[in-house]
Amino acid sequence: MTTELPGQEQKDGALVGNKWILPTDMNIVSRAEEEFGKRLVATGWTNDEINWLRVAFREALINAIVHGNLSIKDKLETQDWAEAADAVLNAQPTGKKVFVKLDISPYRIEVVVRDEGKGFDYTKVADPTEGTAVLESSGRGMLFMKTFFDSITYNGVGNEVTMVKIKSD
Repeated sequence: MTTELPGQEQKDGALVGNKWILPTDMNIVSRAEEEFGKRLVATGWTNDEINWLRVAFREALINAIVHGNLSIKDKLETQDWAEAADAVLNAQPTGKKVFVKLDISPYRIEVVVRDEGKGFDYTKVADPTEGTAVLESSGRGMLFMKTFFDSITYNGVGNEVTMVKIKSD
């Protein structure tokens, strides 16, 4: 089941309201992460919580752009993910978007991130802390998301993740 994110009134890339339409562009990630952090501050989350939740949110956005919309599975050893994404975008620009829905309160956070990629089988992603997977350049984003949010669920296609965090006292 895909979460619908209708009613977008702002232009692409605008970080207003609780529903964002982001371009497939790594340059938007830091801006979105910063805005997400501001909203957590405004609702009273602690600095430690904010720092870790921002890391997980950033990873969800990077996964949506790099692995979802751009279908990048691997990168060169000499590249970071932003360089790999730029190389793909320079060769073949895309109009695909990343859709973000935020529901943030002082006691609960729900973040939905959906890309326009083909999706993936999240049950087959290797644990990045075991065996040779620790040497891989991918997989850690999902680990951060699982570690810093209380609940992570994917839609059936695998192109949408819902992350929930409940405030612990």
